Amino acid sequence: MDHLNALFVWYPFFGLPTAIVGLAIWWRNQRRAELFVWDWGLLFVPFLIWALMSAVDMRGKSLANLVELAYMSGFTMLVMLLRVRFALKVPAKANLYSKLALLVACVSAVLLWGLVPPLAE
Repeated sequence: MDHLNALFVWYPFFGLPTAIVGLAIWWRNQRRAELFVWDWGLLFVPFLIWALMSAVDMRGKSLANLVELAYMSGFTMLVMLLRVRFALKVPAKANLYSKLALLVACVSAVLLWGLVPPLAE
């Protein structure tokens, strides 16, 4: 349980930059891009999935694997940017792009957790 508590202590270091960049992207394009509930999910759901998989700890990962959160944060920011760019080109499909962005970010969280080998403490 200490492992899970430590993850939530570290979350702000990776979740806050993602939120700041995501809100800056939306703020810059707010007149042209609509914000959906799925977009808010991008700020929490991928990180929550990663944290839950780490809490299950099926492979004995340590806190040294926090590098995964940095990669996931950067990838989530990129997904946010691409979602807005695609929505600006085809506004009628903005809701679909929002859902796809959340799905891609969640799948990336699972892949990062699975592909990055456990690091020693």
